[in-house]
Amino acid sequence: SIAHTGFAALATESTRAASPLTAVAFLRDLCDYDVYGCLTSINAKTVVVSGGADITTPDSHARDLVAAIPGALYLQ
Repeated sequence: SIAHTGFAALATESTRAASPLTAVAFLRDLCDYDVYGCLTSINAKTVVVSGGADITTPDSHARDLVAAIPGALYLQ
């Protein structure tokens, strides 16, 4: 499963269907993608779910999301 192969395998699988040029541009732009500052404007009921082996949203990132989103709940 992807959870056991690491983030590199996940990124490879996620971009496999795209052209090489599109995949390179996506991965390059992803490094600069940051909407953390907007999280405080979320006013919907929010539940952040993270598992111990979640490689896409590690526990520390999930806790950061919960801390930034007003009234958010955390489930692990």
